[in-house]
Amino acid sequence: MARPKAAVVYFSRPGENLYGGTCQFLNQGNTLLVARQIAVALQRPLVALQPVRAYETAYKTVLQRTQQELQQQQLPALKPLPQSLGQVTQLYLGFPVWWGHLPRPVVTFLKQQYALQVTLTPFCTHEGSHFGSTISELKQLVPAAELQPGLAIRGTNAWCAQRAIQHWLKK
Repeated sequence: MARPKAAVVYFSRPGENLYGGTCQFLNQGNTLLVARQIAVALQRPLVALQPVRAYETAYKTVLQRTQQELQQQQLPALKPLPQSLGQVTQLYLGFPVWWGHLPRPVVTFLKQQYALQVTLTPFCTHEGSHFGSTISELKQLVPAAELQPGLAIRGTNAWCAQRAIQHWLKK
């Protein structure tokens, strides 16, 4: 049997982030750390979702922008993907949980891929909200996808999540 074509697609933001209850500067976003570990374990490509207008570095400014995007249901434009996902049958989708929801760039991506008929395996980073309402949002945005159990990693544990990732991938 042929191995499914899989890719790890993620959205992550470096800069000031809430980390262990305080605001700290991170060179790499927490979701990127987890996505990279998954891509290495699966030996699959890592594809970044990048908004045309990058998110600011300052945490408070990002909070204001993301709250406005959510309230106004904005869909930030994305840069073209570096590779086609046309042959992908298994998509590992990573994102931080913002305001208990999917980040709007992830929503943009999913709306662009509305007919996505894949096995969708979500993973997220959070600071206490776990998946929030993201699973129900995924079900609404990509109803044709076969949704698999996800992995939620507290952002402060992203750098040391190897064991949790390996256990999750074995399932």
